[in-house]
Amino acid sequence: MYLRALLLGGCIALTGCQSASVIEQPHAASAQAFNVISQLQATQVKFPSTTKVVITPTTQYLRNEQISSPVAVFEVPANRGQMSLTITSDIKDSVFYPHVMITDRNGAVIENYDDSVFEYRKPRLNLGNRLVAELDFYPPQGYKNLYVVVYTKAADLQDVTYVAHPGRVDAEARGNYMPELKDIAVPRSLTGTVELDVAGPG
Repeated sequence: MYLRALLLGGCIALTGCQSASVIEQPHAASAQAFNVISQLQATQVKFPSTTKVVITPTTQYLRNEQISSPVAVFEVPANRGQMSLTITSDIKDSVFYPHVMITDRNGAVIENYDDSVFEYRKPRLNLGNRLVAELDFYPPQGYKNLYVVVYTKAADLQDVTYVAHPGRVDAEARGNYMPELKDIAVPRSLTGTVELDVAGPG
């Protein structure tokens, strides 16, 4: 597998993490879709670290029996025991509605997580609206590295994700409640930003 990442931003210090990199994983050829994991660009991550991938119209695309979607791919160490994975999809004007698959280099599925593992989180401090999954993963024996693949589904694009009205978020922060401010529907799309925070044995 070839590993290449275009750095779009510098490192940002985060509490409990070494760094957060903002990365793009573009197509080798803009019109090309790949059908095996080994053809994709994967961003290697260490323990502990936070890595953010921007998914754009030129992001690599995986098309096989399980997935037909732009993908963010992270290569994680699998020979050090249990790891904690926190996967976040930022909600802006639209959202990349996530599903997660963990595979080996050949694409064999080790673990599969659907959208039910993600929960909506309201804005807090410097964090905006987001979908977050917190997963404890126990890699099976015999693997040095595995691949965390974040993707979406065509059916998801027909639906919306609801976020709290900013006026109500502000009121709740002040100890008030404004039920008349209804949730806002945000469309789902094939672009967005996906973040992986990984922790485990060093």
